Amino acid sequence: MELYTELASNDVDQRLKAANELIRKVVAASKSTEPAEQGLDLEYALKRLVKGLSSDRESARLGFSIALTEVSTPFFLVALTLF
Repeated sequence: MELYTELASNDVDQRLKAANELIRKVVAASKSTEPAEQGLDLEYALKRLVKGLSSDRESARLGFSIALTEVSTPFFLVALTLF
């Protein structure tokens, strides 16, 4: 999926745009009853984002860490409210 590639961009604006778009799509897919487009289900996204943190490219680590933090936050907040 192209969004994951764009998360590693050296262009800050492109990296942030990709992170925002990925977050929007993953959250929307998690709320939908339809099967998620490949690469947008939460489990896959989390695995891919965690793997991206180990990249040799500084830009990739920044993009993937931003996206990982933002993708996981809504789901962890929901989990915390259940306790």
